[in-house]
Amino acid sequence: MRRGHRIHAVAGLVALGACLAQPDAMLDPDAPITTLQVVQAAPTNATLLAAFATAADRVWFAGQGGVIVRWDGATSHVESTPTEETITALWGPNEAMLLGVGDGGSVLQRAATGWQLDTVLPGSQLLGLWGLDAARVWAVGTGGAVFRRGASGWERMATPTATELWSVWGTSEDALIAVGNNGTILECCLSGGWQQVATPSALPLFGVAGDGTGRVVAVGAGGTIFLRGSDGTWRQVASPTTVNLFRVMANAIGDFTIVGDGGRILRGDGAQWSIAPVRGPVENLRAITMAGGRQFAAGWFGSILSDAGGWQTVVSGAVLFAVHSPSDGRALAVGLGGLAYERRDGGWHRVTLPTQTSLYGVAGPSSAERIVVGDSGTILRASGGTWRVEASP
Repeated sequence: MRRGHRIHAVAGLVALGACLAQPDAMLDPDAPITTLQVVQAAPTNATLLAAFATAADRVWFAGQGGVIVRWDGATSHVESTPTEETITALWGPNEAMLLGVGDGGSVLQRAATGWQLDTVLPGSQLLGLWGLDAARVWAVGTGGAVFRRGASGWERMATPTATELWSVWGTSEDALIAVGNNGTILECCLSGGWQQVATPSALPLFGVAGDGTGRVVAVGAGGTIFLRGSDGTWRQVASPTTVNLFRVMANAIGDFTIVGDGGRILRGDGAQWSIAPVRGPVENLRAITMAGGRQFAAGWFGSILSDAGGWQTVVSGAVLFAVHSPSDGRALAVGLGGLAYERRDGGWHRVTLPTQTSLYGVAGPSSAERIVVGDSGTILRASGGTWRVEASP
């Protein structure tokens, strides 16, 4: 697996982990292990920071080490890229022209033959990407950088700040918004260029998106949520969480989704928000996208979530720490964030346990009677195949 070694603005968003692999179950637990083979593995355990979809079965995720993963609706596949930079954002007007930007200033473009290097924009680590069509695309990054792609190529635009800009969004060339550190919000271009506007907080802002009707949401550190009303002023609204929030997406008019740390997913109209339930193990989330009526989120350890049938993890590269293999062959492997797989009917299947804490040990006399232990004194007991949480001393 490729790794980036650059120390940069996105370092706080990226986490490293070990690759996911499960050994085949031993029918005889007392027999010596002579060989091991990988029978199931996630395509990557890299942190995923970007997502973009053109259809429910055509979704791309990108992140650490130049990794780009494509989801086809059933499985995920790694696509080859010409870089080991951390890819921080994806956008495209259609599948024939997908773009990605990296923390070394690289701009990638997906062609029929795969991902290729389009250009390198010097002097900035690129952190956000947005466009209106193939001829009008904007990228933002460190040092207050805003680049515009037009008919003659990429050009840097003048901005009134030198702080990191994390995200950009807009509905036209005269209705663009970029957000960044220190509560920075820039708007463009009714006055002929980028202008900094007043904001209600100095906390970092990581994501911005609008529903096309004048309602725009910006999100950031400590659960911060800003709302821009139709009068153009920004105000801070009540948030149901204090975790860092990284990306926001408009699903429809007056309907937004936000993702952040701890697998937190919020749904709201911009002013009122609630926490959406997420089944199974969770990781810190860094990206969200939607197409074909389906939403997808991604984050640490190559985790990919879908809202089909309710939010749940469909791909995870998180670490597994322990495995229990009783004589009936129904092995159980457990790991980070409550991740668990059980081997039955000749394959490994995801198991939803009643916890989202990391699990480090599992033992028991049979597959129907097991005990699992983990972080924060967590003790789970399976009795007759039913799991419950037990009190810890």
